[in-house]
Amino acid sequence: MPCGFGRNMSSGQHTAFTEKYRPRTFEEVIGQEAAVSDLRRRVETRNFNSIIAFGPPGTGKTTLMRIFANAMHCENPNPSPCGRCDICIYFKEERLGDLSFYHVEMNGARHHERDYAKQIEAYNSARLTRLLGIFIDEVHGLDDNAADVLLKAVERPSQGTFFMFASSEAHEVRPALKSRCLQLNLKLLSGAESYRLLSQICDREGIQAERAALEMLVTAGQGSARELVKLLDQANQQGPLTVKLLTNVLSLGWIQELLGYFDALLTGTLLEQDQIIADWHDQPSRKGRAIRDFLVYLHDMEIMRSGKVVDPAFHQVTHAQRQQIIAALEIRALDRRKPLGEYLLDLADFWRVDLQTLADGPSLSIHIRKFNNYLNPPSLSDLIGGVVPSQQAQRVLQSKRPGRMRSARTFNPIRSGGAPATREYLSVEQARGIYAAASFLPQHYGSLFNAHLKLDHSLLGATDRNEVTNLVSKLTHQIGIRVPGWSGKDAHWIYLHTASSIGPTTDIVLHLPVDVEGQARAWFEKVMRKWRGPAADNEGAWSFEHMPLSATRARVKLHWRLVRYLWRGIDPDVDHWQSVDQESRRALIDLLRVPRNQQGSIGAAIGRRFNTSASIGPDERASAEKDKMLLLSAFDDCAWGYIDTGWELKEAIERRIERGRRAEDIAYVNAMFESEGPDNEMKRARLVDLMNEWPDDPHSRIRVDNSWKWGGGHQDRP
Repeated sequence: MPCGFGRNMSSGQHTAFTEKYRPRTFEEVIGQEAAVSDLRRRVETRNFNSIIAFGPPGTGKTTLMRIFANAMHCENPNPSPCGRCDICIYFKEERLGDLSFYHVEMNGARHHERDYAKQIEAYNSARLTRLLGIFIDEVHGLDDNAADVLLKAVERPSQGTFFMFASSEAHEVRPALKSRCLQLNLKLLSGAESYRLLSQICDREGIQAERAALEMLVTAGQGSARELVKLLDQANQQGPLTVKLLTNVLSLGWIQELLGYFDALLTGTLLEQDQIIADWHDQPSRKGRAIRDFLVYLHDMEIMRSGKVVDPAFHQVTHAQRQQIIAALEIRALDRRKPLGEYLLDLADFWRVDLQTLADGPSLSIHIRKFNNYLNPPSLSDLIGGVVPSQQAQRVLQSKRPGRMRSARTFNPIRSGGAPATREYLSVEQARGIYAAASFLPQHYGSLFNAHLKLDHSLLGATDRNEVTNLVSKLTHQIGIRVPGWSGKDAHWIYLHTASSIGPTTDIVLHLPVDVEGQARAWFEKVMRKWRGPAADNEGAWSFEHMPLSATRARVKLHWRLVRYLWRGIDPDVDHWQSVDQESRRALIDLLRVPRNQQGSIGAAIGRRFNTSASIGPDERASAEKDKMLLLSAFDDCAWGYIDTGWELKEAIERRIERGRRAEDIAYVNAMFESEGPDNEMKRARLVDLMNEWPDDPHSRIRVDNSWKWGGGHQDRP
């Protein structure tokens, strides 16, 4: 898709890319799909109500308003301007004299133009025989008099007049004006959209560009289409688009001083740091900002694995340079007993000061000394010996790093007397299997169990094992079919077979949509009578309880109350580690806080002891863990005090955010190689590198909120 079409210019005359590639139709606009859709619909329906566009500078507010105004005046809109009629030519060539009859533009930020109030009043009171569009850019800058007149005009526009506004300061626009307009919220371009825009212009202009150079421009543009195009134009006029050229054009040579400073900070002396800072020719506040931004960059690349680069200069940092710095910082993080990610944020926070306080050399020098003391306390001198080369750092890390938390799957819980659990109790693996399904339901779907169906097979007249298993199998299969038909949403369930001297029973805990209780209850009554005849009417033969609570806390409590009821048959003599440190053990049934009055034997298994719906079963869980999106488990981490806190509901949101972040990274790589076909080897290699950066350990994924200290195994909540 082209990025825009400029005016026809005479041969040899350079047209600024910002004008040449300014979009002239809705189809040429990149990255503003929602706003474009609203405007297209307004053109099609001839809706002349007022519009206001909000967004950061360079996102296309003025451009979109001009396209819209053009389309409303166009003789043959489709709904974009046709580009051929007289009005379209006036807009395309910016023939202001001809346009003034149909389209007027003002800028509220020009405070010296105090006659805007009179102009607005005059335009709105005129008896027009034509359509007139009035566009006021930076409308928040109008003086009070003009703003008062404008509000009256918007409330009662004259026939044939329609208003369009734009502002980069939404909070400064009068609420009364906002409430009378359709509000369009324009966003900055994503990395992939920015790269695609640059690539399209390079293709049209025949510009040969290094990919790394385009990536630098993407970062420098910060999502502003106007800034991206302007920077590309400036760089292109200097020569071939290379990293070296952009380093000069964007004045990014200071990256070498920054890397030299970090080398001295981590392996050298304070005197060497001072010398490098002194030789770094830039304002002290900009040096401080560069140090802070570099620490954020390290966090983004090594912890969040986002691939986000906060400053175009950092594209020049090699993987080896970054890893050497990270190795040295990880030693210090371990010494402070902090995760690397938390430590990096602490370091960046040290520089989160009012940079104006670093306005001179001495002020910066004081902060540099304080930072050195924080990063290199005397207690570290013996450990690092003044030098931390990359290989030595790795050796020290291996010697100091505590063992990676061992999964509970490697434990071998046994009964106190050394005998295995009997068939009358749940084993550890069965308890873990129930937990895995129960935790997956909120962690993946954001849903919780809210119903309990109990079957007493002796009262239902089921006399042998096959009758019991067939009844439960048929019932759960039909639940999986019926519930989506009632509500369009899935049901999820776990069932557990138990037995006593009286006979076998089955407990099924379910998640049902809140609006199906009546239908579910009526269907259960009908199907039980159909399948079991008069026995279905025996008192206690079956019971159904649906508890669609609204408060999140109550829903979480109910969910785990139902799960603990399934756990009631865990062997009381089977113990488990209280924490991953493996320092002490305790009865598993007590670690899981199963009420004492429910604990006991659940008899010999009837066929398979428990089963789940496919939606929360092993295959679905394995599918959800593809692409290094492994699930968390408070059970495996021995975080017993957090089992029933509902942390999975937050984790479900975190997983969606992470998948969205990864999808954007993949889109960015695809955009880089879009013009080279789908089977490009460099693209495949880049995607492999990207995926290799995703952490294998689910605990290492960045999160807004870590629900527990991973692997800490705290018995009690803080």
